[in-house]
Amino acid sequence: MKSKIQRVFPVLQFDASYAQLCRAALYCLFPPFDTTRANREIRSGWLGDREVFGCLSVRTGFDLFLQAAKLPKGSEVLVSGMTIRDMLSIVEHHGLVVVPVDLDIDTLDAPRKCWEAAITPKTKAIMFTHLFGSHADTSVVASIAKDHKLLFLEDCAQAYAGYNYEGNPEADVTMFSFGSIKTATAFGGGVLHIHTKALAERMHNIMEAYPRQTRRQYAVRILRYMVLQPLAKPIPYGLLVFLCSILGIDHDAIVRSSVRGFPPQELIRNIRHQPASPLLRMMAFKIRTYDMNRLWRRTELGNSIAEQLPSQFSYAGRGLAAHSFWLFPLIADKPAQVQEHLRRDGIDASANGTTLVVAEGRSGKPPQLLELSQHIMYIPLGPMARQDTAEKLLAGLRGKP
Repeated sequence: MKSKIQRVFPVLQFDASYAQLCRAALYCLFPPFDTTRANREIRSGWLGDREVFGCLSVRTGFDLFLQAAKLPKGSEVLVSGMTIRDMLSIVEHHGLVVVPVDLDIDTLDAPRKCWEAAITPKTKAIMFTHLFGSHADTSVVASIAKDHKLLFLEDCAQAYAGYNYEGNPEADVTMFSFGSIKTATAFGGGVLHIHTKALAERMHNIMEAYPRQTRRQYAVRILRYMVLQPLAKPIPYGLLVFLCSILGIDHDAIVRSSVRGFPPQELIRNIRHQPASPLLRMMAFKIRTYDMNRLWRRTELGNSIAEQLPSQFSYAGRGLAAHSFWLFPLIADKPAQVQEHLRRDGIDASANGTTLVVAEGRSGKPPQLLELSQHIMYIPLGPMARQDTAEKLLAGLRGKP
């Protein structure tokens, strides 16, 4: 990055207005809200007929499911080969074995034969992760789970799209995230769609034994994001990048640490809490009032970039009909060079700006996803992205030496 202050389109963006941050802060000042009522309001924002309730995070929901499922120690869980590191840690915490399945880069799914080849007598569950805002077709995975009597989980943390996608109705559990950098953020929280009432009751009963996140804890998060929100604009963010370059500090690391949901130390203890009532209220509010035009604009912008990409570039999920581009997953031969080039042009692309990892199994890491991880970079397409942002990005890519 040149040592001068310039406008930089930031990777740090929140899908919420300052007024919504103030609303969340006000919720923290009100008397505790009835959580049953809050969950009814969350449920009313979905069209399907599955059981629905809110929890502290998707990580919390996944851990609840594994506790309720009571899988034998040593059981195997098939997972999409690229997923969040914490999800793998939760599997291992329960004494289970992660079995990653390689994905096709264009479809972000695997053929039926690849899923079935990974199944052994110890396999008890499949967890499919929708990546980058894509909506892969999970009908094959659901069919495999049914044929082999496996539990089927759907991780939609990166794929919330309002009523456009509520998950595969055959999934035992579908999980949506409303964390700080997610679509329709409530600055925390997750929503679980559960196939049967019996399973929902078991999971909810386990959660009710947890201590509750306090209103003060949620208020501290909101105050932090109130401070960060102004930085999610090109001029203040450009100043941050400039100061970090002068001081020799990695601004990427600062951004990642500022929005991290849970520190890796004592992960299980941290996620085993009930959500504070203001958090439940904020999730209900965002689900009920989310402006789908924001999502459609982002999707159209992503499609526009995809159609005009120079031939030396590609992107993950290009074979999918449904891709909402929570991030634009650009594939480049030399991502570090492209990243530096775009940053000089005022686009804060990131080559390592997510918590996604390639899972490692007994035979190593899935080769296609390992190759992808070495060439992928992430372009922010948050609420401030406009057509002129896309044109600037495309001009930068065309001018890449």
